[in-house]
Amino acid sequence: MEPEPTPGNPCHLLALPPDLLEAISSRVESALNGPTTLCRLSLTCHALHEHCSNLVHRCGSRRGQDGIKTLEQLSVLESLRNLVAEGNVKIIFMGADTAIRPGSLARLDDIAGLLQQHKELNVSIEAHTGRNAPPSFAPRFTRARAKVIMLRLLAEGVSLAQIASANGWGKDIAIAAGWQPGIESAHAELYFTIGGLTIPPRPSYYDGHSLPTGDGYESDSSSGSMESESSDSGPSDDDNSDDMDSDSDDSGHSQQAADEARQDAMNIE
Repeated sequence: MEPEPTPGNPCHLLALPPDLLEAISSRVESALNGPTTLCRLSLTCHALHEHCSNLVHRCGSRRGQDGIKTLEQLSVLESLRNLVAEGNVKIIFMGADTAIRPGSLARLDDIAGLLQQHKELNVSIEAHTGRNAPPSFAPRFTRARAKVIMLRLLAEGVSLAQIASANGWGKDIAIAAGWQPGIESAHAELYFTIGGLTIPPRPSYYDGHSLPTGDGYESDSSSGSMESESSDSGPSDDDNSDDMDSDSDDSGHSQQAADEARQDAMNIE
Protein backbone atom coordinates (compact mmCIF):
# COMPACT_ATOMS: atom_id res chain seq x y z
CA MET A 1 0.00 0.00 0.00
CA GLU A 2 1.34 3.40 -0.95
CA PRO A 3 1.87 5.84 1.92
CA GLU A 4 -0.63 8.65 2.28
CA PRO A 5 0.64 11.95 0.85
CA THR A 6 1.35 14.59 3.48
CA PRO A 7 1.40 18.37 3.13
CA GLY A 8 4.58 19.51 1.42
CA ASN A 9 5.64 16.05 0.23
CA PRO A 10 5.53 14.74 -3.35
CA CYS A 11 2.63 12.57 -4.47
CA HIS A 12 1.75 10.67 -7.64
CA LEU A 13 -0.47 13.54 -8.84
CA LEU A 14 2.67 15.51 -9.58
CA ALA A 15 3.26 13.22 -12.54
CA LEU A 16 0.14 14.51 -14.26
CA PRO A 17 0.66 17.00 -17.11
CA PRO A 18 -0.03 20.63 -16.07
CA ASP A 19 -2.90 21.04 -18.52
CA LEU A 20 -4.59 17.90 -17.15
CA LEU A 21 -4.08 19.09 -13.59
CA GLU A 22 -5.68 22.41 -14.50
CA ALA A 23 -8.62 20.58 -16.08
CA ILE A 24 -9.07 18.50 -12.92
CA SER A 25 -9.01 21.55 -10.68
CA SER A 26 -11.52 23.32 -12.90
CA ARG A 27 -13.89 20.36 -12.71
CA VAL A 28 -13.42 20.16 -8.94
CA GLU A 29 -14.16 23.87 -8.60
CA SER A 30 -17.78 23.41 -9.58
CA ALA A 31 -18.24 20.82 -6.83
CA LEU A 32 -16.56 22.76 -4.03
CA ASN A 33 -18.66 23.47 -0.95
CA GLY A 34 -16.47 26.17 0.53
CA PRO A 35 -13.14 26.89 2.20
CA THR A 36 -13.05 23.60 4.15
CA THR A 37 -13.05 21.53 0.97
CA LEU A 38 -10.46 23.83 -0.59
CA CYS A 39 -8.23 23.47 2.46
CA ARG A 40 -8.33 19.67 2.27
CA LEU A 41 -7.64 19.75 -1.45
CA SER A 42 -4.69 22.13 -1.03
CA LEU A 43 -2.99 19.70 1.35
CA THR A 44 -2.73 17.01 -1.32
CA CYS A 45 0.50 18.24 -2.84
CA HIS A 46 2.43 21.32 -3.90
CA ALA A 47 1.03 21.38 -7.42
CA LEU A 48 -2.57 21.23 -6.30
CA HIS A 49 -1.84 23.84 -3.64
CA GLU A 50 -0.91 26.29 -6.39
CA HIS A 51 -4.09 25.51 -8.28
CA CYS A 52 -6.13 25.85 -5.08
CA SER A 53 -4.77 29.37 -4.63
CA ASN A 54 -6.27 30.21 -8.01
CA LEU A 55 -9.52 28.53 -7.00
CA VAL A 56 -9.69 30.62 -3.82
CA HIS A 57 -9.42 33.78 -5.89
CA ARG A 58 -12.03 32.59 -8.38
CA CYS A 59 -14.43 31.54 -5.62
CA GLY A 60 -14.17 35.01 -4.11
CA SER A 61 -14.75 36.68 -7.48
CA ARG A 62 -17.84 34.55 -8.09
CA ARG A 63 -19.19 35.84 -4.79
CA GLY A 64 -18.56 39.46 -5.76
CA GLN A 65 -15.35 39.94 -3.76
CA ASP A 66 -12.08 40.49 -5.63
CA GLY A 67 -8.72 40.18 -3.92
CA ILE A 68 -9.38 37.00 -1.92
CA LYS A 69 -5.99 35.35 -1.35
CA THR A 70 -6.32 33.15 1.73
CA LEU A 71 -8.66 30.43 2.91
CA GLU A 72 -9.46 32.46 6.04
CA GLN A 73 -10.57 35.41 3.92
CA LEU A 74 -12.77 33.08 1.89
CA SER A 75 -14.16 31.56 5.09
CA VAL A 76 -15.10 35.02 6.41
CA LEU A 77 -16.72 35.87 3.08
CA GLU A 78 -18.74 32.66 3.18
CA SER A 79 -19.88 33.36 6.75
CA LEU A 80 -21.00 36.88 5.82
CA ARG A 81 -23.02 35.83 2.76
CA ASN A 82 -26.19 35.26 4.78
CA LEU A 83 -25.72 38.57 6.61
CA VAL A 84 -25.33 40.76 3.54
CA ALA A 85 -28.28 42.83 2.33
CA GLU A 86 -27.96 44.83 -0.89
CA GLY A 87 -24.20 44.39 -0.88
CA ASN A 88 -23.67 45.50 2.73
CA VAL A 89 -23.94 44.17 6.26
CA LYS A 90 -26.60 46.47 7.73
CA ILE A 91 -27.82 46.97 11.28
CA ILE A 92 -31.21 48.70 11.24
CA PHE A 93 -32.53 50.98 13.96
CA MET A 94 -36.00 51.62 15.35
CA GLY A 95 -37.01 54.74 13.45
CA ALA A 96 -35.73 57.94 15.05
CA ASP A 97 -33.86 56.19 17.84
CA THR A 98 -30.66 54.35 18.76
CA ALA A 99 -32.55 51.15 19.59
CA ILE A 100 -31.72 48.27 17.25
CA ARG A 101 -34.50 46.29 15.60
CA PRO A 102 -34.87 42.67 16.80
CA GLY A 103 -33.90 41.15 13.45
CA SER A 104 -30.73 43.21 13.38
CA LEU A 105 -29.92 42.30 17.00
CA ALA A 106 -29.86 38.64 15.99
CA ARG A 107 -27.64 39.52 13.01
CA LEU A 108 -25.32 41.46 15.32
CA ASP A 109 -25.01 38.49 17.66
CA ASP A 110 -24.04 36.30 14.69
CA ILE A 111 -21.39 38.87 13.79
CA ALA A 112 -20.06 38.77 17.34
CA GLY A 113 -19.64 35.01 16.99
CA LEU A 114 -17.80 35.47 13.70
CA LEU A 115 -15.40 38.00 15.25
CA GLN A 116 -14.68 35.63 18.13
CA GLN A 117 -14.03 32.80 15.69
CA HIS A 118 -11.56 34.88 13.62
CA LYS A 119 -9.33 36.79 16.01
CA GLU A 120 -7.51 38.56 13.16
CA LEU A 121 -10.80 39.96 11.85
CA ASN A 122 -11.61 43.63 12.58
CA VAL A 123 -14.88 45.50 12.13
CA SER A 124 -15.62 49.14 11.27
CA ILE A 125 -19.02 50.54 12.24
CA GLU A 126 -20.42 53.32 10.03
CA ALA A 127 -23.70 54.77 11.35
CA HIS A 128 -26.10 57.04 9.43
CA THR A 129 -29.34 58.97 9.65
CA GLY A 130 -31.79 60.56 7.22
CA ARG A 131 -31.05 63.51 5.00
CA ASN A 132 -33.73 65.63 6.73
CA ALA A 133 -32.13 65.26 10.15
CA PRO A 134 -31.46 68.56 11.98
CA PRO A 135 -27.81 69.52 11.36
CA SER A 136 -27.29 70.19 15.08
CA PHE A 137 -28.26 66.60 15.93
CA ALA A 138 -27.18 64.40 13.04
CA PRO A 139 -23.44 63.90 13.79
CA ARG A 140 -23.74 63.19 17.50
CA PHE A 141 -26.89 61.14 16.97
CA THR A 142 -25.14 58.82 14.53
CA ARG A 143 -22.10 58.56 16.81
CA ALA A 144 -24.50 57.41 19.51
CA ARG A 145 -25.88 54.80 17.12
CA ALA A 146 -22.38 53.55 16.36
CA LYS A 147 -21.57 53.24 20.04
CA VAL A 148 -24.72 51.24 20.75
CA ILE A 149 -23.51 48.66 18.22
CA MET A 150 -20.00 48.69 19.67
CA LEU A 151 -21.29 48.13 23.21
CA ARG A 152 -23.44 45.25 22.02
CA LEU A 153 -20.44 43.54 20.42
CA LEU A 154 -18.35 44.06 23.56
CA ALA A 155 -21.15 42.66 25.73
CA GLU A 156 -21.18 39.56 23.51
CA GLY A 157 -17.48 38.95 24.17
CA VAL A 158 -15.80 40.66 21.20
CA SER A 159 -12.38 42.13 21.95
CA LEU A 160 -12.13 45.92 21.85
CA ALA A 161 -8.98 45.49 19.73
CA GLN A 162 -11.15 44.02 16.96
CA ILE A 163 -13.32 47.14 16.68
CA ALA A 164 -11.33 49.28 14.27
CA SER A 165 -13.72 52.25 14.42
CA ALA A 166 -17.24 53.31 15.41
CA ASN A 167 -18.12 56.31 13.27
CA GLY A 168 -21.15 58.56 13.00
CA TRP A 169 -21.52 60.13 9.55
CA GLY A 170 -24.49 62.32 10.32
CA LYS A 171 -26.61 62.70 7.20
CA ASP A 172 -23.72 63.27 4.76
CA ILE A 173 -23.64 59.75 3.33
CA ALA A 174 -27.44 59.55 3.13
CA ILE A 175 -27.35 62.61 0.89
CA ALA A 176 -24.41 61.33 -1.18
CA ALA A 177 -25.99 57.90 -1.65
CA GLY A 178 -29.45 59.29 -2.38
CA TRP A 179 -31.14 57.27 0.37
CA GLN A 180 -34.77 58.01 1.07
CA PRO A 181 -35.80 59.06 4.59
CA GLY A 182 -36.94 56.16 6.72
CA ILE A 183 -35.57 52.66 6.99
CA GLU A 184 -33.21 53.19 4.05
CA SER A 185 -31.32 55.76 6.13
CA ALA A 186 -31.88 54.49 9.69
CA HIS A 187 -29.02 52.02 9.73
CA ALA A 188 -25.33 51.38 10.25
CA GLU A 189 -23.09 49.54 7.81
CA LEU A 190 -20.41 47.14 8.99
CA TYR A 191 -17.19 46.49 7.08
CA PHE A 192 -14.70 43.78 7.99
CA THR A 193 -10.95 43.74 7.44
CA ILE A 194 -8.68 40.69 7.46
CA GLY A 195 -5.23 40.41 5.93
CA GLY A 196 -5.54 43.90 4.42
CA LEU A 197 -8.78 43.00 2.60
CA THR A 198 -12.06 44.81 3.33
CA ILE A 199 -15.21 42.65 3.14
CA PRO A 200 -17.54 43.74 1.64
CA PRO A 201 -15.83 46.46 -0.43
CA ARG A 202 -16.72 50.00 0.64
CA PRO A 203 -19.16 51.68 -1.77
CA SER A 204 -18.08 54.72 -3.72
CA TYR A 205 -20.49 57.00 -1.86
CA TYR A 206 -17.93 57.21 0.97
CA ASP A 207 -15.31 58.61 -1.41
CA GLY A 208 -14.32 62.20 -0.73
CA HIS A 209 -16.25 62.48 2.55
CA SER A 210 -14.79 63.24 5.98
CA LEU A 211 -16.37 62.47 9.32
CA PRO A 212 -18.28 65.40 10.85
CA THR A 213 -16.73 66.60 14.10
CA GLY A 214 -16.97 69.15 16.85
CA ASP A 215 -20.62 69.44 17.87
CA GLY A 216 -22.79 68.37 20.75
CA TYR A 217 -22.00 65.43 22.95
CA GLU A 218 -18.67 63.62 22.94
CA SER A 219 -18.27 61.02 20.22
CA ASP A 220 -18.55 58.14 22.69
CA SER A 221 -21.84 59.27 24.26
CA SER A 222 -24.83 56.96 23.70
CA SER A 223 -28.07 58.88 23.40
CA GLY A 224 -31.63 57.74 23.11
CA SER A 225 -34.16 59.19 20.68
CA MET A 226 -32.75 62.47 19.41
CA GLU A 227 -35.88 63.51 17.55
CA SER A 228 -39.32 64.81 18.43
CA GLU A 229 -41.03 62.29 16.16
CA SER A 230 -42.09 59.09 17.88
CA SER A 231 -39.98 56.05 17.05
CA ASP A 232 -41.59 52.98 15.54
CA SER A 233 -41.24 49.96 17.81
CA GLY A 234 -42.41 47.44 15.24
CA PRO A 235 -40.44 44.20 15.21
CA SER A 236 -39.81 43.90 11.49
CA ASP A 237 -36.62 45.06 9.80
CA ASP A 238 -38.71 45.59 6.67
CA ASP A 239 -40.99 48.20 8.25
CA ASN A 240 -40.68 51.63 6.61
CA SER A 241 -40.82 53.77 9.76
CA ASP A 242 -39.39 57.27 9.56
CA ASP A 243 -35.83 58.01 10.52
CA MET A 244 -34.78 61.31 12.14
CA ASP A 245 -36.49 63.56 9.57
CA SER A 246 -38.23 66.37 11.43
CA ASP A 247 -36.97 69.92 11.21
CA SER A 248 -37.84 70.62 14.86
CA ASP A 249 -35.77 69.91 17.97
CA ASP A 250 -37.36 68.82 21.25
CA SER A 251 -34.25 69.49 23.32
CA GLY A 252 -35.82 68.59 26.67
CA HIS A 253 -36.90 65.16 25.49
CA SER A 254 -33.57 64.60 23.74
CA GLN A 255 -31.53 65.51 26.81
CA GLN A 256 -33.54 63.19 29.05
CA ALA A 257 -33.17 60.33 26.57
CA ALA A 258 -29.44 61.00 26.26
CA ASP A 259 -28.99 60.86 30.04
CA GLU A 260 -30.89 57.58 30.26
CA ALA A 261 -28.84 56.06 27.45
CA ARG A 262 -25.57 57.14 29.05
CA GLN A 263 -26.61 55.35 32.24
CA ASP A 264 -27.45 52.24 30.22
CA ALA A 265 -24.02 52.40 28.59
CA MET A 266 -22.30 52.59 31.98
CA ASN A 267 -24.27 49.53 33.12
CA ILE A 268 -23.11 47.59 30.05
CA GLU A 269 -19.49 48.63 30.50
